[in-house]
Amino acid sequence: MEIKKWKSENSFGYKHENSQILISFPEELDIECDSNDLININKKNNRKNLRNFFNVLYKKKTNLIKSNKLIHSSDHINNLFVSFEWIINAFLNNGIPKTFNYIFSNNLKNKINWKKTFDSGVYFINKKIVFNKIICKQKNKLDDMITYSFIKCFNIAIENIGWLYNISKKIYIQDNVSNDILLCYLKKELVKTYKIENIHMINHMINILDSKNNGLNENNSVTLLHNEFWNIYENLICKIFSNYKEINPHAKWKNIEGIEKDASNLRPDCIHKDKQNNIWIIDAKYYHSGDGYKGMPQTSDIQKQFIYGEWMKEYINKNNIDNINNIYLCFILPGKNINSIKHISTATMEIFNNNIYAYQIDLQKLINNEYNEISFEYLPIPVQF
Repeated sequence: MEIKKWKSENSFGYKHENSQILISFPEELDIECDSNDLININKKNNRKNLRNFFNVLYKKKTNLIKSNKLIHSSDHINNLFVSFEWIINAFLNNGIPKTFNYIFSNNLKNKINWKKTFDSGVYFINKKIVFNKIICKQKNKLDDMITYSFIKCFNIAIENIGWLYNISKKIYIQDNVSNDILLCYLKKELVKTYKIENIHMINHMINILDSKNNGLNENNSVTLLHNEFWNIYENLICKIFSNYKEINPHAKWKNIEGIEKDASNLRPDCIHKDKQNNIWIIDAKYYHSGDGYKGMPQTSDIQKQFIYGEWMKEYINKNNIDNINNIYLCFILPGKNINSIKHISTATMEIFNNNIYAYQIDLQKLINNEYNEISFEYLPIPVQF
């Protein structure tokens, strides 16, 4: 099956179309394509980088698991990737699931459970051992359905994202049980089980088999798209740099009766305090700076940063915070093949005595979580262009 780069205007993800897998991803991602936009999934780090990207793209969605109940999310389709990945990893780590529990009975056709048989009572009559009860254990028929469901879900997962794991071979089963029947069995077992791993597994299987809600078509393939990557990008930046308390200034309205009401808060994406006691007010922008100045933050964003910087100066002075050396304002944009953080431009406005610095950060390293510890003090403070 061919894997091809697909340019989508507003969303990232993948879809199946005409025996091809079409993938939409950011230009800054480190994925090699040939002249026809075909992706060799085995080349370089293509597979690893795409897996990490999809993990970030879909795992920011709502969690499927809460206690032992399935959380039905409006983002059900995006959660399918999480379920596909969970089932494949469960198989790679533990194989097909073993029996959850056994039924104990007096049916001698099954294997005797000697411990329970002895516990039921033992008597000696005429030098012979007589048991009060012969107790045997047999596999719960419900477990056969769970195993069947797991294999079916595994095969569906392989159809959709097996190419991310270099797995194409499915496990053979006779597909003669409807999803509705399997869902009925799984939901019945979900009520009874308290082992957290089994709760996770059943919930993910329900998510995959519930085709009325999850978007799977008759070929068991699904289109998984996400149109808010900018929000994920901001969260990734904040996860690395946010280490100072959130301060949200706001304006106030006062009507003619003298009643005051707060206007909306002014919120930076995050605030970073470096080891030199400098404050960095950061606005993460998922813009393509390679598009020239069209890809840079415009005046409204620049003005907001300047206003927040002026407010922060007042806040520090009013509250007698004396361990702050400087306040710096910056934008962080995605880039490619960058070792750390790269200064690319500086913004100014005549009415403000300050600069705003624009940086690029390597998007692939950001997604791969390679920035274990990074801070602005490792770079010289940029000079004005």
